[in-house]
Amino acid sequence: RVGSSIEEKRRAHAWHLAHEREFHHVARSATTSITAFLQHSALRPGRQPTFHTRLFTHVNANICTHILQVTNRTCVSKWYNPWVPQCSPARCARSVRDGVVSADEARVLRSMAERAMARVAPPPIAGPSIVDIHAGFGRIGNRVHRNIYDGKNALFDASEMDLFRNVTERVQLQVKEIFGVSEVSFAAPMLFSRMRGEAYRKEGTDHMNDEYWHMHVDKIAYPDYEYTSLVYLTDHGVDFTGGRFEFRDGQASSFLEPKTGRLLVFSSGSENSHRVEKVETGTRYALTIAFTCKKDKGSAALLDTKRHLAELRKPARETK
Repeated sequence: RVGSSIEEKRRAHAWHLAHEREFHHVARSATTSITAFLQHSALRPGRQPTFHTRLFTHVNANICTHILQVTNRTCVSKWYNPWVPQCSPARCARSVRDGVVSADEARVLRSMAERAMARVAPPPIAGPSIVDIHAGFGRIGNRVHRNIYDGKNALFDASEMDLFRNVTERVQLQVKEIFGVSEVSFAAPMLFSRMRGEAYRKEGTDHMNDEYWHMHVDKIAYPDYEYTSLVYLTDHGVDFTGGRFEFRDGQASSFLEPKTGRLLVFSSGSENSHRVEKVETGTRYALTIAFTCKKDKGSAALLDTKRHLAELRKPARETK
């Protein structure tokens, strides 16, 4: 019980601050211990454990991360040649994490994707859709190519661009931690994707990239990729059915159900061959953020070109 006098309130506030500092000190110690355990045990070469328990691993002002799964994989060396120190994976892996991106942040990203795709071609439109926010490229089905930044009005405001940049930098930090590397650059393309259910799908799609349900290896389509990450912007079973992410390991498969804000990270070689199941109903959104070791092919920062700065000087963004 706190008294009503100013002095009592000051004492209560001081007590709260002291114990809050103590809590964060203990939390940081726990974070260091758990991270060291994961690096030594979970991802040690020669071991392939999978963690399904939720581990509290990061504490700071804004982020509380839960590791849902870590699976160590043996790297297929041909995909990482030449090997780049401090960037190429000494161990390959796949990891699923919640909390790196909040549900509210993911909903803002989804709104950005919806507006960008509507500028490429107005809804309703059939087939999967992709938009590269950094490059400004958009494609829907096999019909439309357009620069999303060529409108008279701003497509995104400054706070949205800041959020996009912040989220991608957070994901970059997760990649560095998971693989124990320090030098990775953003790779192109960096895509918002939309996959719609049967009600939207047209017969006779003739663009292979639209047939996302085939098993594939990212490094075949995108040789510069070293690491692939996906931030999910919708919920499996709520916003859509089907559309689970599948890893194929020989004859065995493992599946991941997308959840708003969930992060999936994996090395991009054939040790992580994968596909997405056909979306049966509803709409599935995701953000793909990839990383490269080729500095001449990558970007150190995002949304800082003259094009993006010019976008912020345009009249207020269009409303739906």
